[in-house]
Order: sequence, then C-alpha cells, then structure tokens
Amino acid sequence: MRKSFSILALLLLAFCPKASAQWPSENYRVPFPKPIKNTPDTVTVYIIGDVMMHESQLSKDHRQFLRFIAPQLRKADISIANMEFSLGGEPYTGYPEFSTPDSYAEYVAGDCGVDVFLTANNHILDRRANGLERTLEVYRRMADSVKFTGTAGSQEEMESNYPLILEKKGIRLAIVNFTYGTNSPSVKGWPNVNYMEADSIAKAVSRAKERESDFILVLPHWGEEYSLKHNAE
Repeated sequence: MRKSFSILALLLLAFCPKASAQWPSENYRVPFPKPIKNTPDTVTVYIIGDVMMHESQLSKDHRQFLRFIAPQLRKADISIANMEFSLGGEPYTGYPEFSTPDSYAEYVAGDCGVDVFLTANNHILDRRANGLERTLEVYRRMADSVKFTGTAGSQEEMESNYPLILEKKGIRLAIVNFTYGTNSPSVKGWPNVNYMEADSIAKAVSRAKERESDFILVLPHWGEEYSLKHNAE
C-alpha cells in the first residue's frame, strides 16, 4: 500500500506542476474516522470442563473445589462450564452413575459466576429420563443466574432454545453443544439430548446464522479421556 501511494505521489508531481508547488500543504490533515459505535469490540469467554463430583468429593466442602479459578470465571464476560453429572436427587452417587447435590450447581453459578451450563455429555442420563427432567427443572429455577444448553425437556423447548444465543457488549454468540453418546443405552434414543449427528449439528449452525450471530461457538463432548489430541472419529 505504501509503495502504491509513493508512485501515485511521484506521478502527480511529474504531471501536475501546480500540484508540486502546493502539495503537501501544512494545513491539510486527513480526518481520523469516528467510531461507528461507542462500545467495545471484544468479548472474553472462559470455558471449563469437566465439572464432576466423584464419591470421594461428596463428603468434602464443595465450595472450595473451584476457588483457584473462580476469579477468572467471574472476570470473564461469559463463563461456560460442562456440567458432567445428573441432579437426580438422593441417594447421591459418584462414578459410574453420577447424581450430584443441587448445591454444587448453585455454587458453580452463584459463587463462581458461570453463565452457561453445557449439559450434552455422556453422564447427563446417569439417572435416566427422570434424572434428566429433574436436572433441567433445577436449572430452570436458576434461570436468573445461569442458562443451559445441550438438552431440553421437550422438542419445542429444544427448537426454541437451540442454539443458545447470548449477546454481550453488542456481540452475538451462538453456542452449539452436543455429545458423542450417553452411558445409558436404555435411553440412548432419548430425543432431547443433542447427539453428534451431522443433520442436527447442521440445523443448529443454520439457525445460528439465521439469528444473525456474529460468532458460532461449537462445544462438543467427544474424544478420549486424558488425551490432548483428537482421535480418528
């Protein structure tokens, strides 16, 4: 760009003698463009996972679990956590079928400042369909402090709330969340969990574009545990 400008300036001086005498003028200033909006153009997003509660954790004070990263979660414009358990009620259990106290979810949202719960993961149906319904009911009661995505109580709720659209500082984000599968084969066909299926993912991305999202954030639950590389699938 600088080279083109220099060549143009030389041509003007060569072919326009009057211009060479008048240019550049000390009084001439290029006006700096005014910002279109007086709003920031950056949004910070902080994502954690997997949030779990194993049997050994059930007897401990869960309000200490995330204390070292809670300041970063609260500082971000949008904080997201994969909640990899069912709020299936008592008796509370750890691995392999998680049923976690409601107070843990309240701690993650309230004390840690998480804005979005991801619920499409392999443990969301650990207490089967009834456990999922109860989990979503708890999250709905927390609607003033946190939103959830990845599962729904009905097909209507799924279509109206998926993908989840968030707006912060004038920027619209769409969140697409799905899982490779669940650990409960008896309810594998449960229709209100977002599975890793090409058609449903494509529909979610299309909806995000139709709703004029500036960015589409795709958050799948997949891969091999403790591996930092994607597998072939």
